Amino acid sequence: MANWGKTEAERLIVSGLKSDTAPAGFRYVKKDGSFVRLIDGGRQMLGVALWNHNPLFAFSLTMTVRLDAVQAITNQHSGSPPQYHGITTTSLTQLEFLRLPAERGKVEFRASSESELAAVLPGVATLVRERVVPFFDEYRDVAALNRGLNPDGAERVMQPTWPPDRRAFDASNQPYRAMTGVAVARLAGDPRWEQLVAAYRAQLSGAPDHDRQKFEGLVAHLLTLADAEPDAAPDPADM
Repeated sequence: MANWGKTEAERLIVSGLKSDTAPAGFRYVKKDGSFVRLIDGGRQMLGVALWNHNPLFAFSLTMTVRLDAVQAITNQHSGSPPQYHGITTTSLTQLEFLRLPAERGKVEFRASSESELAAVLPGVATLVRERVVPFFDEYRDVAALNRGLNPDGAERVMQPTWPPDRRAFDASNQPYRAMTGVAVARLAGDPRWEQLVAAYRAQLSGAPDHDRQKFEGLVAHLLTLADAEPDAAPDPADM
């Protein structure tokens, strides 16, 4: 195929997944490289990561959720420049979380031609329809994200994980993973909050000072917030 290249591969992938994402309310936003769905108080994104190994192309999918109420707090302490505060995300989930078989350390799909990609895409579309869309349907508010980020036993995990475990619900780098974990737990009214803070603090014990300071600054701020009910957004006056 004369036009086989990254632009054409992306077009074919997007076209091949559209029929299984559109009915669920997702639309492809090219500048984000993602299928995006708005939810109450935020958005969800199914990102298409595409690598060019001409003529071989490899691609994978990432599942991210942004809750504005969480980001309004964590952005104050993350060090992210203000111009990027509108695009930060609350959780980043890799396909490995769905317990799919991984090769070369991650789940990815590969094709060296249009015909090979056409053969691969139906299986990816089925995965999106049967596994990815239900994932997004489940994780769309602060209570659900707290179950994902802080499952039973999270308050007893004291050892750091490096590099981030792609099989975990969230595969973000530290200290941002820990910061999001305590912020979401606070807004969800998780009774284990102090234990979770201690666990995440222990996980960051060997991190650089500036990263630990980001975490401690966030914790100090969260202590000033009134106890929140699950799904409740923080009072802007408190932020």
